[in-house]
Amino acid sequence: MADGTNNSDGFKDGSNTGNDYTYDTMGNLKTDQNKKITNVKYNHLNLPTEVVFNTGKIGYTYDAVGTRIAKKVEATGGTSVVTDYLDGFQYKDNVLKFFHQPEGFVEYKNNQYIYHYIYKDHLGNNRLTYADLDGDGEVSPGEIIEENNYYPFGLRHKGYNELATENPSGFKYKFGGKELNDELGFEVYDFGARNYDPALGRWMNIDPLAEKFYSLTGYNYAVNNPIFFIDPDGMESFGFATSYGVIDLEKFGGKVMFLKTGLSEFERDKGDDVIIKGNMTQEAFEQLNKSTSLKLKMDKNGKLSASGSAVTDSDKLLLEAINDENITVKINATDKNKEDGEYIFGDAFNGSSVKKDGKVVAKQTLNPNQTEIIEKFSEMPYGSISKHATLEAYIGAKNDPGAGPQQFNAYLKAHNETNKIYPDGDFAPKVQQLEIKVRYIKMKFGRTEARMYKKGAETVLFD
Repeated sequence: MADGTNNSDGFKDGSNTGNDYTYDTMGNLKTDQNKKITNVKYNHLNLPTEVVFNTGKIGYTYDAVGTRIAKKVEATGGTSVVTDYLDGFQYKDNVLKFFHQPEGFVEYKNNQYIYHYIYKDHLGNNRLTYADLDGDGEVSPGEIIEENNYYPFGLRHKGYNELATENPSGFKYKFGGKELNDELGFEVYDFGARNYDPALGRWMNIDPLAEKFYSLTGYNYAVNNPIFFIDPDGMESFGFATSYGVIDLEKFGGKVMFLKTGLSEFERDKGDDVIIKGNMTQEAFEQLNKSTSLKLKMDKNGKLSASGSAVTDSDKLLLEAINDENITVKINATDKNKEDGEYIFGDAFNGSSVKKDGKVVAKQTLNPNQTEIIEKFSEMPYGSISKHATLEAYIGAKNDPGAGPQQFNAYLKAHNETNKIYPDGDFAPKVQQLEIKVRYIKMKFGRTEARMYKKGAETVLFD
């Protein structure tokens, strides 16, 4: 098949003879005739360490756990360019270019730090970048830095809304919020565990979790449904956060037959729910149920209902949260110890959002494995952290609807008010009483161990 339009955008068919692609014995891309890639070398994690073109080569360096820390581009007959990645700070040839911030990034230019803000769509794609370049406190149309529109699998639209101000800082985090590696015509996104080609809608290296999703090709992106699914790190696809909750493919054994029959088993929020989702749903529910005088029930969708008498003020507030028609509390019960690059200590406040109908959705992350250890070690009532997390999310949504997790004052206000209503869930007094300390210890092979200490005792929270 030949492209008769002579349009150079999108997929570039650079070869019409032989096999366009070859792979190594692990299933990783070895050569690509269309991009003139003559060889790709990989490390033990199946991450590319060197990509050789007929016009030069790109070298990648990783730490022990596979996080990229450097990139070196060497064009044939040209000078090399080295990019270093240091915990969100990005340097080019030893000069700081920018660092990430919760709402976008900060460019370092002419000894000034210029805040850039990014509007993202529901899939996390970078759609609009803007900045107050003249410092007048307003953003004018001339201060819109960049606009991005995408085809479903991530290829950018061309030919309109292309601004002269685009990408002056070298900030290339676009589709999925991931970095585009466009040097030497490579044109792939680094998702962490794998590299993705938006022109093909396919990964170039093998799926580290291929055995979990046996009914799907190991090279598919987002279950071939990128309108609904995202892949945060190149390892596993999830449905984006909607009123249906987060759909975890692992629960379906990697099968996607449910897409053919719609999503009837996932009920829409009516604004009067406390909902528990995640791979630790049952454990979180049991902890919460044992922390209250109410008799709680949970349906197949994680929605709670309550009966019985609310004896304490905290039980009354929990009952209010379950029955409130304007606020939905979503608890993400997980066994993961990190969220958005930060360690979870029992639970994490995720703020709230306001829907078009004015109803509020509050979110909280909870690790039941951790909470059980913390409660036992700190001599706190069983389930107290689960109850505290639920009430904190609800109070936060009532006090500051729409406040994001980065708004510390909203969190602190909700946290302190919850402590007054339900002091049993307050960890701070136990820290003083028992002289508890928490330490995060760097171990071998990139591992981090969290340990809790008190007089005469210590325990491992996670490793």
